[in-house]
Amino acid sequence: MSFSLRKLGRYDYATYMTYISYSSCSVIIPVVLIEIARTLNFPLESGGQGAGGALQIGRSLFMVLAMIFCGFAAGKWGKRFTIGTSVILMGLGIGIASVAPSYGIIFLALAVAGFGEGIIEGLCTPVLQDLHEDDEPSRYINFGHGFWSIGIVMMTLLVGWLLNQKVDWRYIVGGVALFATLPALMFLLPDKRVVFKKEKVDVATVWHHTLDILKSGRFWLFFILMFLGGGAEFGLTFWASSFVRMTFNSTPMQGAMATLIFSIGMIIGRLGAAAVIPQKYLFHMLLSTAATGIAAGILLPFAPTIWAAYGLFLVLGLSCSALWPSSQSYCTDRMPFLDSTVVYIILSCAGTPGCGIMTWLLGKVGDNVSLKWSILLVPLCLFLFVAVLLFERLKWRNQKER
Repeated sequence: MSFSLRKLGRYDYATYMTYISYSSCSVIIPVVLIEIARTLNFPLESGGQGAGGALQIGRSLFMVLAMIFCGFAAGKWGKRFTIGTSVILMGLGIGIASVAPSYGIIFLALAVAGFGEGIIEGLCTPVLQDLHEDDEPSRYINFGHGFWSIGIVMMTLLVGWLLNQKVDWRYIVGGVALFATLPALMFLLPDKRVVFKKEKVDVATVWHHTLDILKSGRFWLFFILMFLGGGAEFGLTFWASSFVRMTFNSTPMQGAMATLIFSIGMIIGRLGAAAVIPQKYLFHMLLSTAATGIAAGILLPFAPTIWAAYGLFLVLGLSCSALWPSSQSYCTDRMPFLDSTVVYIILSCAGTPGCGIMTWLLGKVGDNVSLKWSILLVPLCLFLFVAVLLFERLKWRNQKER
């Protein structure tokens, strides 16, 4: 069996639209971060990079809280209703951010958005797993995650152009908030032709599955993989625009192009993986792409021109594209006796803090040595990813031999 567009249905498209909205809300703050920082008095050029990165820490904390809760919520109310309401909550938080008068208010607004995003992150992948459980789900999961990057491409192009036209960042962020709520209707309006497997589960059963997973020592290796992979991917997503603008003294549109090109690499990587990488080759894909990312990340601070930096961001996008979705699918493939929905949720609880901590670290270290050099934390993260991946593989082979 293989990936086919003919097998996509109503809730596949709802999930894709949700990923586009989710990524738009995630990337809008990084792309306009320099403008926000100047308005709210923490300019990045004068030691505000740590404060800028800390915005993602608060957001990530509430995402994790939401993911802890979302498994029980989905068990009680079903994935469809839970995701639909979380999309509305995400849009509400971004809407509050667009009118925030101070750093503290925007921090809290992003925490609200983060709670909605955490539920989306925790449940969208299990939805695709349920819809295509018997048909190499990793292909459909990679394809679905590709729409995260499609949303980033669309948003960075539009936002970069609007900033060049001197449109106030508050109007831009407010427009993203309104757009973000559209996919909610696609989930909240039922389709009786589709019945989710395990749509509602007793809370005690969810808790039992959670304990089984947390007791597995091998699972924690995948937990570390997700932390590192998420940190590398989102650290670049968050700081790519500011990196180019501050390193090459470039325009907002040129900065947005870095995020855009990185995301194009992500799209090509994820859709390509969905089309040509069978489930049995997930390990080889993760190993080769992460190794390529290490080389490109080390070269990035030494890029002599903005065009060289763009080329390296494209390679980094290709390299990071599969780390998040394929690490999740690889875990469920290697440990099929664990409940896949709960596995996806708990692994997302690892990836999300990785996003927040790496984003903050890049900014904090950048305050001391400049963002140009703090970006080297990304290839370090990928090196650790490769080390853990190889260790898990060796451990699995030894167990198989015994």
